[in-house]
Amino acid sequence: MALPLRLLLGASLMATAFATCFQVGHDVGGGANTCGYATEVKVFGEPGYDFGAHSWIASKGISTQAVPKLENLDSADDCMMLCAEAGADYFSFKMHDVCVCKKGYAESTCTPLYQIDLTRTSGPTSCALECFHSEHDVGGSANSCGYAKEVKIFAQPGYSFSAHSWIASKNIPTEHAATATELDTASDCQMLCLKSEADVFAFELGRLCVCKSGYEKSMCMPLYQAKANTTAGPTVCSPCFKNKDVGGSFSGCGYQTEVKIFGGPDVNFSSHSWIASKGISTEKTSTPEELDTASECQMLCLKSGADFFAFELGDLCVCKKAYTNTACLPLYKPTSDDATKISGPTKCDSCLMMDSDTAGGANACGYGKEVKVFGGSGYDFSKSSWIAAKGIETEEVAGLSTAEHCRHFCATTKAGLFVFAPKSQGIGRCICKEAYAHPMCFPVYQDSMDDVSGPVLCEGSTCGKLKEYYREQKCCGMPDKKVKLMSQR
Repeated sequence: MALPLRLLLGASLMATAFATCFQVGHDVGGGANTCGYATEVKVFGEPGYDFGAHSWIASKGISTQAVPKLENLDSADDCMMLCAEAGADYFSFKMHDVCVCKKGYAESTCTPLYQIDLTRTSGPTSCALECFHSEHDVGGSANSCGYAKEVKIFAQPGYSFSAHSWIASKNIPTEHAATATELDTASDCQMLCLKSEADVFAFELGRLCVCKSGYEKSMCMPLYQAKANTTAGPTVCSPCFKNKDVGGSFSGCGYQTEVKIFGGPDVNFSSHSWIASKGISTEKTSTPEELDTASECQMLCLKSGADFFAFELGDLCVCKKAYTNTACLPLYKPTSDDATKISGPTKCDSCLMMDSDTAGGANACGYGKEVKVFGGSGYDFSKSSWIAAKGIETEEVAGLSTAEHCRHFCATTKAGLFVFAPKSQGIGRCICKEAYAHPMCFPVYQDSMDDVSGPVLCEGSTCGKLKEYYREQKCCGMPDKKVKLMSQR
């Protein structure tokens, strides 16, 4: 559905700066849901905001709060953080209006979760909420590559694994949880599978928790298939979280600078001598529940002014500064002693996705159309036969050493997305791709070691650029003319 220019330009400015699980142009838990409105936990507004302008707030007895400064609530990210602190599951943000914090629905059958409202941006207070697939199995027989390889299978105490002959026939390791409460939720299954170094999990309450490896080929589809009473998903939820360490000794630039380190009430910081030797600030949380997920570590590090976090359940949450040089690679790397470590940026925005390709084979709509390929000085394009086979324009350029350089070159084309491969031929390659026309073409990003990708237009545009685009699209005197988003040019 094409939308008027005045709405699309606003959306294009907002969408590029938000977390990948944000739903731009949508409300969440609204009247269209089969279970009615989601319960509002709290409503925030700008300094001096008149909450009385919305009679429904008082009629429902919803708690309200005006933030002390305008900059405390001038983005969806701010709204998400406020709602997370308020104990909500979801948020709905409208610029210069209200930030509404809501509880999730108790039943997965309450749909649709989101509905179109072009003035709003909404989403979960933690992107991890949206990676579980209820009533679905993962890596099953419907996949074009067959069943995903089972790594290990867990069950509650006393469960008979022999009731499933395929487990023994495949020689899959099994283990009973110590107590029933250690395996009575999908999250419990997810954590057990993460510790078993699996990529995905499938959980059926009272029966099995199956941990599986991911497929080696991105074209193995569909990943999920319908299955009653089963919940499945990845062992690491957020698309920007990695089951790896970040900014370690493996980087060509050495360790990232640690800003602060958090731990649970019982953590012994002194058991890690390097913390004191570096003079790093430490802090314990009041309860274990305040630091038992990667998302909570991410939030603590964000508040501490860090750019990245590294979390290991039951041990440390390390907050780190970013490298000043984007050529410091690899940024992420699995190591032998951190099988359960999760790391990532403190803000999962869509501007730069490390270790990721974009518009690749894993996307439901197939590969994004390549507009042009740039290579550094001396790059041999003939070594990649697919470039000539597709008739893609190429250009050798000087000064192609960072993802930002790649973004700059792609901005000279009609591309909406880019992917930079810094190690390609030891020189560097930049592929510029068209953005997908349909919003259901996902995932936009997929794992690709050392590659960096993102949208061509990341930061907010200037009024001059908007005016230029307005003229380019011949919109003068035609306010309702339909055009593409600037990022999809």
